[in-house]
Amino acid sequence: MRRFFAPFTFAVVVVLGLAMTGGIHTAAQDASPAAVGGAWVGQEPDLAAMPVTPADLEAMGLPGLGRFFNGWFNSIDSFVEGTAGFYGHTTEETRAMVDRIGLSRAYGVPMGLSSVEGDPESPPTRGAYANIFELQNPSEADAFFDYVESAGAETEAQISAVAAPFALGDQAMVGNSSLLDAEAGERYHEYFIIFQVDNLIVDTGFFTSIPEGPATPEATPVAADSALSSPAATVAELEALGQRQLARIETVLANGSPNLPGLLLRLGDDPLAATADYSEGYRLLDGELFPYYGGRDDDVIADPAALTGATAAYELTESFQRGDEPAPGDYYFLNRLYAFPDEDVATEFLASRP
Repeated sequence: MRRFFAPFTFAVVVVLGLAMTGGIHTAAQDASPAAVGGAWVGQEPDLAAMPVTPADLEAMGLPGLGRFFNGWFNSIDSFVEGTAGFYGHTTEETRAMVDRIGLSRAYGVPMGLSSVEGDPESPPTRGAYANIFELQNPSEADAFFDYVESAGAETEAQISAVAAPFALGDQAMVGNSSLLDAEAGERYHEYFIIFQVDNLIVDTGFFTSIPEGPATPEATPVAADSALSSPAATVAELEALGQRQLARIETVLANGSPNLPGLLLRLGDDPLAATADYSEGYRLLDGELFPYYGGRDDDVIADPAALTGATAAYELTESFQRGDEPAPGDYYFLNRLYAFPDEDVATEFLASRP
């Protein structure tokens, strides 16, 4: 879990006139957006507004999950390195696939359920995540699905992927991953759905770790029997997660969003490389104040009145590490954007601040 230490600076920026008229959207599009390692974070559609939330999981009958951190825009270089390692392909093969599909932006959010309620330091018993990828060449999306289906021999995990046994988006694939952590004596499982919606590819799923033993199931492809599942989730849960993720994307595409990421100052073109730690994402969106993992709180969660009148709030954090390991006294940069329905409400908010 990402940790942050004593604050160095704190900036509050008030965004006026948000009501979904397109005014702010147009301003954000006309401005030159900030680049993150070749990924433009500030243009439409608003990828950060799309991932499923803890409330979505609770509505599915899975309460108690919270975000490990706010989320992040992954750089293209980091995406290539991480994806190659997970699927066991070379970086050259992965870069060729990325170039072919025209990957332009990647945003993700992980969530978890703590093993001890109210203890953010306890390990997760289960988790869920959502990654949204934007393509410049959606007609080449098959290249991504072929890449996943042909996981290479160099991967440490056992990975299988087959066509989904249910319809979702333009095309969908179910993936199943199993990785043994011999030192911990546990096997890590991921069960995920990858699907395409126009020029977006979505990778969302569940993960869990269970003690290794003779009865531990390996990664199992879904095949023709939709009752087969991973220890991380059932097929029904995976389908429900995918449907909720699709609904969120369709809502953003149809109705727009605050698109606050395009208004942020970032320290360096690639925050992942320029800082020791980095995260960004909505804290408040569509009336939902997102909880953190294990009930961890901060000034916003401890005092929701800090968002009085706001229709959306977005947060960027970048930390700087002075030694080899994080330590108290390390600096971090915190930038929050608050959006309000009109100038009067924004003025009242500023007047109420100490």
